[in-house]
Amino acid sequence: MTGPLVPFAFCHRRYRLMPVRIGMLRFLVEGYDGILFLRTIEASTAVVELSWAESCAVDATAILAALSAELEMVPEVDR
Repeated sequence: MTGPLVPFAFCHRRYRLMPVRIGMLRFLVEGYDGILFLRTIEASTAVVELSWAESCAVDATAILAALSAELEMVPEVDR
């Protein structure tokens, strides 16, 4: 018998980038195979949300730093 399922704690961060770069971002995120997950919040204004498990935080923040510089992603300010 197994114990109760423990949900993973996820971190989320929203970014804004040029709309034409969403496809490239999705392609690059998929290449990291499960470290980051991408969701498009608003396609017309290119707001995306990247999520990762807390257990992947070190790798995820390093990847996000590189992607932010390469694709000129700007953190979205909370409203």
